[in-house]
Amino acid sequence: MIDDIREKLITPKNQVVLLNREGQIIASDNHLFTLTIGSDIAQLDPFFETVSALIVEENQHIPFNCVTIPDSNNKLQYYD
Repeated sequence: MIDDIREKLITPKNQVVLLNREGQIIASDNHLFTLTIGSDIAQLDPFFETVSALIVEENQHIPFNCVTIPDSNNKLQYYD
């Protein structure tokens, strides 16, 4: 039961993306956005231009809680 609740509350709002130190996408579950392997995460939104500066070690976990990204109609979408 708790797993069902967790799945409804957390999974629909999260995407796992693995980046290298230059901010290039090396893997993504593409749950919210379809991302291309090898592309720069900053192409998704300028917010992510700072990500490569934050990556200082391999296998570092950096969660972003509440990111606002416009959809294709320029309507803001909130992901928390």
